[in-house]
Amino acid sequence: MSESTLDARTAELARQHMRQIDARTNRLFSLLMAVQFVAGVVAAVVISPQTWSGV
Repeated sequence: MSESTLDARTAELARQHMRQIDARTNRLFSLLMAVQFVAGVVAAVVISPQTWSGV
């Protein structure tokens, strides 16, 4: 293998690896946003009635 071919292959593997990391990070943050939304709704349902009743 020539050095330029090796450099090109290395660059392509690095790009593929970065795309995989980006995709995994996006999925993780999407899940986190969904969990935060559900937690916010649950907190509102639990806390709001107590505040309105003066507890």
